[in-house]
Amino acid sequence: MMSEHERVRALYEISMAVGRGSGVQETAREALSAYRRKLGCTAGGVLRRTDGSEDDRYEPVATTPAEPSVEAGYPRAVAWLREADDPAFPARVAVDGDTHAHLLELPGFGVLVLVTAGDPIDTETVDALTPVNRRLADACLTEEVERELRARRDRLEAVVETVSEPIVRVTSRDGEPIVEEVNSAFEATFGCDREVARGSSLDTLLAAGVGEKRGGGATSAAVTSDGGGRNGDGSPLDTESVWGGTDTPGDPDTSWVDDEIPTRREVRRRTTDGERVFSLRTVPVPSPGEETEQFGLYIDITEQRRRQRTLERLYRAAEEFFDAPSREAVCRRAAGVAADVLDFSSCGVHLYDREGRALEPIATRGVDHSEIGRDQLRYTDRESVVWEAYRESEPVVIPDLSAFDGTLPNDDTPVESALVLPLGNHGVFVASASTVDAFDDSDRYFGKLLAQMLRTALDRTGREQALRSIQSATRSLVTATDAATVAEQLVAYTADTIRVPYVCVWRYEPGEQVLRPVAQTDGSEELFGRTPTFEPGESLAWEVFDDNSPRVVDEVADVEGAYNADSPIQSEILVPLGEYGVLTAGSQLVDDFSRTEFEFLQTLAASAESALQIVGKQRELNVLDEVLARILRHNVRNDLNVIRGRAKLLA
Repeated sequence: MMSEHERVRALYEISMAVGRGSGVQETAREALSAYRRKLGCTAGGVLRRTDGSEDDRYEPVATTPAEPSVEAGYPRAVAWLREADDPAFPARVAVDGDTHAHLLELPGFGVLVLVTAGDPIDTETVDALTPVNRRLADACLTEEVERELRARRDRLEAVVETVSEPIVRVTSRDGEPIVEEVNSAFEATFGCDREVARGSSLDTLLAAGVGEKRGGGATSAAVTSDGGGRNGDGSPLDTESVWGGTDTPGDPDTSWVDDEIPTRREVRRRTTDGERVFSLRTVPVPSPGEETEQFGLYIDITEQRRRQRTLERLYRAAEEFFDAPSREAVCRRAAGVAADVLDFSSCGVHLYDREGRALEPIATRGVDHSEIGRDQLRYTDRESVVWEAYRESEPVVIPDLSAFDGTLPNDDTPVESALVLPLGNHGVFVASASTVDAFDDSDRYFGKLLAQMLRTALDRTGREQALRSIQSATRSLVTATDAATVAEQLVAYTADTIRVPYVCVWRYEPGEQVLRPVAQTDGSEELFGRTPTFEPGESLAWEVFDDNSPRVVDEVADVEGAYNADSPIQSEILVPLGEYGVLTAGSQLVDDFSRTEFEFLQTLAASAESALQIVGKQRELNVLDEVLARILRHNVRNDLNVIRGRAKLLA
């Protein structure tokens, strides 16, 4: 039995031996050596308690000696521990003869087993070992937690290294973000070597500017395109700390970074590719040390912000050409927006001209007319890619004209890539460049958006022009004195407003039961020569007149009942004029009329029908006036003759 002095000294030396090692096994092994040496044990071991089955409830962590023999009694002590049902600690088990096993609790961790030969460890010493055992348990638990954290961090860093976005791991020391590790993407993006980055202040590291694999004091500060500390738009360069504050040394502001929850903030940083905008996302992670570690993920949102700014500028500019007074003005402003906002080096708006059967250039920007004449910009080849985009109403992107196997409108045009965007029935928007593959996804996106806005503006302008034309036509039609004038004016207003060269009015002749042409455009006369007269049931015009129902025919050749399936007219609009006849407007292209044009002709035809009714009523009134005048003259003449006869008798 130990004396009090011997016990205190033994406990002191065991306690000094208990501490953190290079791992839980090393920690337990060092402690066991002290227990065995100071308490005279023949064997010992540390076991971790698990949640396994009865046979696996305790698993060995370390033993002393490394492989205790059966004679030492340790294996039998462990077997007793595993077989015991809820053993109470401390416990002493007589293993064999004068060999005893002492089982002491390691709170929260497991059990300490000490085997002695001869006298067992006295009760006073066992009780005195309780705080030492607790310290050993705490040390083992700490090593376990740190091992798990290290394993998690290693796995996390292995994943981080494969991520394509820049990532940095930092710890906060006196409010300063100190770099612990960076991934390869961070090195490539910010141009700093990870060996140099480790241990540096993140703010100081990146505020120094971008260098060629920055190291030591050799840095090359990045400047903007204008050569100074300002952005291209003239605004001051953002010098905020990467981690949330200012670049002022010794005065970091990291109040926005939270040690417990993830945070996000936009920052502007100099990179090897110039100044970029990032969404910086910080995530706190548990650390084996006392400092809280943060992972910072830099997501490049430069293009996203550029797209947002371009979109805002585009919408602001669109308001101007939406207020344009004519379609020509709309096209000019749209071409200006394409050049000034979207940075298209060469572009133009081409509107469809039915009479000229061409896509005519209405407005261009960046076109050198000394090299490209107006005739080259006038697209007449219907097999070309420009007409294909117009007909199919599908955008066409040509990255490299030299490799394009389609038909180009002009083979000698000095361009290398092109973008063709349809504008509905109006025409096309064409952008070109002198370099190959000049139009990326962003250019195509904004180009389509501009084309949609332009189409909407042209629709609005067309509706307003049609409304003005209807108002003017109505005033003119109702003042016409005869049906022939009404028909001629109706043809003229139709041709001018919807720009269609083939317009004709057929009048119904009830005596002959036919529809006879009474007014038509010059284009119709040139196309048909002698315009036919339609008898009942032999044409679409007769069907429309007979049904008194307007109709749009997108492809005449496919419609049963057409007067001539081989007619040069491919599509047409037919609108009845009540009892008077029919108005037709035709085109030599398939599906060439819009809904707006169809609605316009119906409204115009309704005004013409009213005018014809007024003319008819006026004619009836004129006849009645003439009849009344004849009756009045006859009656007056008879009365005068009576008076004259009486006068002669009186004379």
